[in-house]
Amino acid sequence: CIIPNLEKSTGKLVAELVLEQLACNGVLEGIKIARRGFPNRVAYAEFVQRYYLLHPTLKRNDPQPKDATKKLMDHVKGSKDMEGLMKQYAKTFAFQYGETKIFFRHGVLAKLEEMRESKLGAMVVTIQAAARGWL
Repeated sequence: CIIPNLEKSTGKLVAELVLEQLACNGVLEGIKIARRGFPNRVAYAEFVQRYYLLHPTLKRNDPQPKDATKKLMDHVKGSKDMEGLMKQYAKTFAFQYGETKIFFRHGVLAKLEEMRESKLGAMVVTIQAAARGWL
């Protein structure tokens, strides 16, 4: 909630007060990052927990999530599924590593989500086939 003025009167907006509140809430930083072309960002630990299955050896709760994220992205970057996006962003980076988060250009995170869903679907089919074979 942003307070437009300290007097609580309607129709009055104190720009300095509003900007200070937006800066404290991190909204302005998010806008700066999005303007640079990285609209999606995910904390390293959260990213590894969600996408670890795209890498053959990563563990879900890796003690070094930043290193695990780099390892995962190096693996995924060379995959056939990401080929088109990597060509699209050939002159710039499709993603960038921050201190606590990984930042993605438009469409990259959606492609990772698509790859994850495909992998989960394949895993479900394998489990169903094994269960049907056992019955």
